Parts: sequence; C-alpha cells; structure tokens
Amino acid sequence: MNNLSKVKFKYTGDVVRSRELKKMGVQKLNILIKDMEFQKLKQNRREFRLEDGTIITCLHVFGLSYIEIFSPIYKEEKKEERIKEHFGK
Repeated sequence: MNNLSKVKFKYTGDVVRSRELKKMGVQKLNILIKDMEFQKLKQNRREFRLEDGTIITCLHVFGLSYIEIFSPIYKEEKKEERIKEHFGK
C-alpha cells in the first residue's frame, strides 16, 4: 500500500461528499499500482465513475501518486433524499 503522505488529493464539486470517498480513492489507486507492476509500467491513469455521477481519477507517474475526486453538487431536495437513503430515516 502507498504511503498516504506522498499521495496528493484534490477534491472538487461537493467537497464534503468528495472527502468521504477518500478511502475508496486510495483503494482504487492501489488497484492501479498493482496493475502497473504486473504490466511493468512507469506511469498510468485510471478513471472510475460511480452511479451518482462521482468521478474518481487516479494517476501514478514515476512514483508520484495523485487522486482527484469530483462529486456533483445536488439541489437541496436531492440532498435530503440522499440523506434519507443513507441513514434510512
């Protein structure tokens, strides 16, 4: 697993929601790095799209790792629906 102090994070869109997905971003980066080791690559980029429109972009270039997480901003009523789905209330 990567040393997280060497990973650069960038959060865009709904920053609060994006920060919640940090762990998923690290998991996706580890998948990318393992694939690169298998293929003996020095750099690669991979983009993951979730059903809610969130995009997680992982980039690993010659030992430097970057994760960008974009989560779309929803109107207030959509946020309330998502909160109810998440917490079941």
